[in-house]
Amino acid sequence: MRIRSVQIRDPKRAEKVVKSLRRLAWARCDLPVLRPSEWWRPRHQPKLPHHAALHVLVLHPRKGSGELEGWELARAAAEILEGRRGLVLDWAGGEGRRGSVWLIVKTWAADRESGRGREFRLDVEDIYALADLVRAFEEG
Repeated sequence: MRIRSVQIRDPKRAEKVVKSLRRLAWARCDLPVLRPSEWWRPRHQPKLPHHAALHVLVLHPRKGSGELEGWELARAAAEILEGRRGLVLDWAGGEGRRGSVWLIVKTWAADRESGRGREFRLDVEDIYALADLVRAFEEG
């Protein structure tokens, strides 16, 4: 099991990463029905140049492990991040090559209680929480 986390600041690179996935599962839909161009638009650029455009998490569970589909693993990972931060995230999940699951999160989120915009930032504790999720996914 491995987890890779990348913070992307360049909006053009962010667009390229999102479009590298053919279909996305979206936070507001149960099936992978979203085209990358429908989820990421040029207007989603960060307001300030030092802010990140996206957080990309690539989850690599062992092959043949768990009963969840990749989309469900992405959804469960997003729910963990939302719960830990008290935010409503704008995220999409996709399946990469070789069975990896991609969770792509826009850095601008809404506070769950007040609805005000807040920046979402990952920290080490978030990665550990996701590692526990992937371990549970592998064990079935």
